[in-house]
Amino acid sequence: MKKTFLKIVGYLSVALGFAGAFLPLVPTTPLLLLALWCFSRSSPKMNAWLLGNRMFGRYLKDYEQGRGIPKVVKVSSVIILWSSILFTTIVFTEAWWLRALLLLMALLVSVHILNLKTLLTGSKILVLIPTAMEGEKFAANLPPNVAVETIGIGPYRSAFNTYHHILRHRPRMAILAGIAGTYPGSGLSTGESRLVKAENAADLGSFLPEGFQPKFAERLECPHIPQETTFSTADSNTLSAASAPFVERSGAQLENMEGASFFYVCTQSGTPFLELRTISNRVGEPFPDWNIETATDNLARDLNRLIHELEA
Repeated sequence: MKKTFLKIVGYLSVALGFAGAFLPLVPTTPLLLLALWCFSRSSPKMNAWLLGNRMFGRYLKDYEQGRGIPKVVKVSSVIILWSSILFTTIVFTEAWWLRALLLLMALLVSVHILNLKTLLTGSKILVLIPTAMEGEKFAANLPPNVAVETIGIGPYRSAFNTYHHILRHRPRMAILAGIAGTYPGSGLSTGESRLVKAENAADLGSFLPEGFQPKFAERLECPHIPQETTFSTADSNTLSAASAPFVERSGAQLENMEGASFFYVCTQSGTPFLELRTISNRVGEPFPDWNIETATDNLARDLNRLIHELEA
């Protein structure tokens, strides 16, 4: 009975919320947040459909995962909410207790929305590359509303510069793009590109008499990979020392030096993010044997394809 009631409220909220996208004085955001709350407790199918919606899914997913909502969405939601409530109380409501109830509801919803974390977003997609060489071919034909910045090699450079560029550009999406090595036996070949679904900070730990112990290792996951992407995914290790023989390689197919710090900064700043890596070498191969030319050609091609997917 409870689930049925929640489903009915959810469906009504979705219908009114979608109508609010085209009609004035209908507060879309609060209604869709209510629908998400109802469906999360009654209908996994409808909950997944809402989160995957092209028009509203990104904001609802950010809200559900605690990253917040953009400032413009917060302000516009409160303005539309109060406009609709005041219009209703003045034109259609005569009972003082009903007016008081509607105003109290509007106040409580407004407080909730304004107290949500503000998500830093803009109109740009920010592409971050470790070295200028890796992004030179992509930057030569830059798509509109895309900015490219270099963050440097290694965790401390990439962490600081990622945060600096996010504050400067306030992007709606940050993409770390670069070349990477693949572990022997991974089944991957030079020139292939993969979206990274998880980064392992694999070399944080201590050397004990029995060997290396990854005491402080951390697995960071990317929750922003589109459900309908044409890209395959892979797990990656982030290392300060390339080809380090003491780290745990099982479960990871790729290796790089910036991914974990990029994931961490984006997660902490509430910035949606993706990581695209194109394979230039097998881990352990000497640098002269790396196929950088093919890798950077394919990285530019696949980065354009990824951005096209995101804006479709």
